[in-house]
Amino acid sequence: MYKIYKTLIILILIISFNENVAAQEKIKYINLDLIIKNTKYGKSILENLENIKNENLKNFKIQEDKIIGVEQDLVAKKNILSEEEFNSKLTELKKNLKKYRDEKQKKINEFESNKKKLINNFFKQITPLIEDYVKVNSIDLVVSKNNVFIASKKLDITDDIIEIIDEKIK
Repeated sequence: MYKIYKTLIILILIISFNENVAAQEKIKYINLDLIIKNTKYGKSILENLENIKNENLKNFKIQEDKIIGVEQDLVAKKNILSEEEFNSKLTELKKNLKKYRDEKQKKINEFESNKKKLINNFFKQITPLIEDYVKVNSIDLVVSKNNVFIASKKLDITDDIIEIIDEKIK
């Protein structure tokens, strides 16, 4: 009976030890938003995008002000102009307004497409650096912080990756 208990205890210890060893996989998380906002390269991309956006908004405002000015001028001259002349100017104003809206939508789509390309290119360039970090540090799994509910701060490798990116990519 004693030998059975002893054997059973040894088996339980071996099984639990093996389960603990298997559970020692290295899992880390990374905050991709912080990486793009805090790396020099990411900041330059975001700054470039912000400049393009501001330039587009400035141009939109100028065009919008012109259209509003024409509209106000037309409304002010409504009683002076003949009905036919007023309708032709109103039709022209509507054409200009449609053209403005189409150009604005086209610029917005171009901006979004450009933004997507730049950010995808950024991640393509940093992916090999992250892969090297994972390989060197024997990490089994890296997940995005957005997909982590609760985790210890010591599992966060974001700052390490930011340093590596700033070193390697200029």
